[in-house]
Amino acid sequence: MKKSTLAALFLATMPLHADGIIAVLKNSSTIERRDAANGSYKGSISVNNALDVGCDGETIAVLLGNGTVQRYNAQNGSFQGSISISGKPSAVQVSGGVIVVTTERSVNRYNARNGSYMGSSSR
Repeated sequence: MKKSTLAALFLATMPLHADGIIAVLKNSSTIERRDAANGSYKGSISVNNALDVGCDGETIAVLLGNGTVQRYNAQNGSFQGSISISGKPSAVQVSGGVIVVTTERSVNRYNARNGSYMGSSSR
């Protein structure tokens, strides 16, 4: 299967957001912002040692190898701040204005707009 066909299939399975932006972890130093409807390139964000990325169409959350999560505006890619995570984070998701970070022992929730801690639950 051609690379472009695989990319189209991948993008077709991505959830659509009201404002139509998705984030794709291109490699450990590049996050691409793409239009959810057609996959068109909207810009990139340069990071250092990215492990995972999550996006809810408004906020892009990038989990870095140093245990922090960086927040970006999905529409324009502007940096919004960092969240220091205790424990050993392994995954990040963003949904409905909440950043969820999974660690070895807990699932932590943070406000996507300001990065404030919202609580956790044990795994």
